[in-house]
Amino acid sequence: MILLIPASLTLMGGRSTVERRTPLEEYRSLEEIRSLSSEGIKIASHSSYRTDLNKMTSQEVNEGVEEDLSRFNEAGVEPDYYFPSSYRYDGRVLEALQEHSDDLGFSTSLPPDIIGNESAPPPGLFEISDQTQNMSYEYLVGYDPSVIVIGAGVWNEGIERSLKDYLEHLLEERSSVKLVIQDIDADIQESKLEKMINSMLPYHLKGSYSPLEEIILAVRPETSSVTTLQGIHSYMPVWMRIPMESFYVLGFFLTSTTGFFFFLTGTLESEKKKEYPEELLTLQKRLPGAQIGKIKEKLGGGYAPKVSIILPCFNESEGVGRAIESCYFQDYEGKIEVVVVDDGSLDNTYDIAKVQESSHSDRDVKVRHKPNSGKADALNFGLKHATGNIVFHTDGDTEMEKEAVRKVVKKFKRYPEAGGIGGFVAVRNEENLITKVQQIEYLYGQHLLRQIQGLDGNVVIMPGAITALPKKVAKEFPMPKGTLTEDAHLTIQLLSAGFETRYARDTRVWTNVPEKFSDWWKQRTRWLYGFLQIWTRERGFMSKNPWSLFYIGRWYLSFFTFGLLLLVGLLSPFVSGGAALLNFLSLRFFIVISGYLVTRSLILQSYGRGARFIKYSLTYLVYGTILELLRLSLLFRYVTRIGLKIEWGGREIEVKR
Repeated sequence: MILLIPASLTLMGGRSTVERRTPLEEYRSLEEIRSLSSEGIKIASHSSYRTDLNKMTSQEVNEGVEEDLSRFNEAGVEPDYYFPSSYRYDGRVLEALQEHSDDLGFSTSLPPDIIGNESAPPPGLFEISDQTQNMSYEYLVGYDPSVIVIGAGVWNEGIERSLKDYLEHLLEERSSVKLVIQDIDADIQESKLEKMINSMLPYHLKGSYSPLEEIILAVRPETSSVTTLQGIHSYMPVWMRIPMESFYVLGFFLTSTTGFFFFLTGTLESEKKKEYPEELLTLQKRLPGAQIGKIKEKLGGGYAPKVSIILPCFNESEGVGRAIESCYFQDYEGKIEVVVVDDGSLDNTYDIAKVQESSHSDRDVKVRHKPNSGKADALNFGLKHATGNIVFHTDGDTEMEKEAVRKVVKKFKRYPEAGGIGGFVAVRNEENLITKVQQIEYLYGQHLLRQIQGLDGNVVIMPGAITALPKKVAKEFPMPKGTLTEDAHLTIQLLSAGFETRYARDTRVWTNVPEKFSDWWKQRTRWLYGFLQIWTRERGFMSKNPWSLFYIGRWYLSFFTFGLLLLVGLLSPFVSGGAALLNFLSLRFFIVISGYLVTRSLILQSYGRGARFIKYSLTYLVYGTILELLRLSLLFRYVTRIGLKIEWGGREIEVKR
């Protein structure tokens, strides 16, 4: 007897308006399925309740049985057995099953056999090797079960050979066994079930002794009452399952990529302890030994050009004093001048800065005032008063660590061809949950991505809080206007002109981040929309730069991810009573999320002070989701040219593209 079960399935008779058939409805004829009893092949209703039956009341068990059996009745089939989803249940549940099934008039002889510890899903049958086959055979012989339960989804050649060997043994012993093929549902292909049954039928001999007493097909009736975390994806039609599977593949890819980045980061940390800098080590694969020697000679001391630090301010009375002092008291043997530009502040920023104005042989502080016109103008104004060979950009609320200038200058000596070098920005005001998750964001973006970008001189965003340029480059490329993120725009312009942009990871500055959600929202709105503005103006270069494509790709990936979530959420009530939405709570979803959390935790752990933020990793996942929603809304405004209005630097700015 050959059973044909097509692979495409839709729900039968549930509350859903989207039809899905069980294997029961896909046989060639109902008469054929009814005739299976005379052939010794029995049909069992395999419970769709995949939770532990011990956790269900007797009434819930009875309701579940009724719901399952109604699917069989609609198909015109009366099952021989009711096969629970879990055969490890207590007498209370067994009694409920027996009482209920006595009323309905069908046998419950199978569950007591299983309860009596006489069933054996033999261990090791998931493998195909000869060794495993022999072990499984010996286990069956020693255990001597009355019922063997095998899942249809795990059936393979090794299982088949082990069962055949055991049935041959039973033939010699004139004994018999029942075989249950369970979990026959949407995932079981027609050809596979056909092969399973055909391989076992020769051991069920009609009219004479048979070592295979019964072949029992435990078919899931596919009710809409699925409540567990496993197998839910099979309750979805193909047209929804395909994007779901894409979501999981993408999730695994992203977590794996993050793990790879962490590997590189960890490698750099270990190389840091060696005699030569990690940048020199990366060159060893490209340069002959003689050139390596010359590079080593150039890394000596005695290089201390004059440095100008431009510090633009707007209403920074609370922090400008500390900012100036951090620039002034640098552990640097060369000359430093600090050019403070008050951009039309409405508080006493200018007065505070003016108090610290001074002129010495190796340190100068110049304070200048101008009408308010934005940060880009303030930086360009300060550049006119700068006399150093290297120009630093920082902010009025930022404190530079005392080695910052020295380390950046050393980096310029290693990379004299660099057009700009950015440093590490750390959060100073870790006072609440919002600021702490921003610290995690800064660590991910700098300790991971920016560090990798810097290896090839392709840092896409040099931060406004700590960026340095050679004076000749700063003159040739003044701060660009017309976008909301002048630091990122300048970086792209330098890359487009052929300059390298590097990252000094050991150069750290401290800055304040928004402490209120509303302030955070405004700041991120400016940053994100500013990047879209840069894309409009520099698309020719950015469309060829892999890292800028990586960033812009995240925008459109958001459309896919949240579009999929929205689609599933809207259609879920019509697909298996909401099972499609529950798919996002499946085991694989948790595997993806776990991979995300583990790899991010490793990144935080690799950065000394970052380990204490690991406990906020799950919170950061929520934070990232909110950020993606903001990204989506801004992309919509950008594409539709709605634009936005934003207050920034004392001005209200209206931007389109």
